[in-house]
Amino acid sequence: MGRRKKAPIDQAARIDYQTRMKRMRLERTLRLGDIARELGMSESAISRIERGSLVPSDLTKNKLSAFYGCGFEELMHPAEG
Repeated sequence: MGRRKKAPIDQAARIDYQTRMKRMRLERTLRLGDIARELGMSESAISRIERGSLVPSDLTKNKLSAFYGCGFEELMHPAEG
């Protein structure tokens, strides 16, 4: 049995997502370690998500949304305007 192919990543959405995450963290004057401890992840993983070198799982996206107090869709695709 072969491995399943991953769905293609929407590069624009990923960039928007990582930029939004970092901006939200900095607006709250949080460090990578603050988020990592709260979510039970490594600082490195949070940093890699913010840089776009790690695509978070749906579970991690949901944890991040809850941490930042917004819905998953709002974090991934905020309303325009």
